[in-house]
Amino acid sequence: MQAITLTIPPNLNVFSDDELYAFCLANPELRIERDETGHIIITLTVQDVLTY
Repeated sequence: MQAITLTIPPNLNVFSDDELYAFCLANPELRIERDETGHIIITLTVQDVLTY
């Protein structure tokens, strides 16, 4: 699997917990998580990469 890590400056607060949850629900084909440092990690399978 290929992972894309989005680094967002902490002062931007792009997603609240509820907003991130809604974003995950709206994109069930992606594996989306936020780590303890606030990075949003989107993991793609090879199938995902080949279809884009």
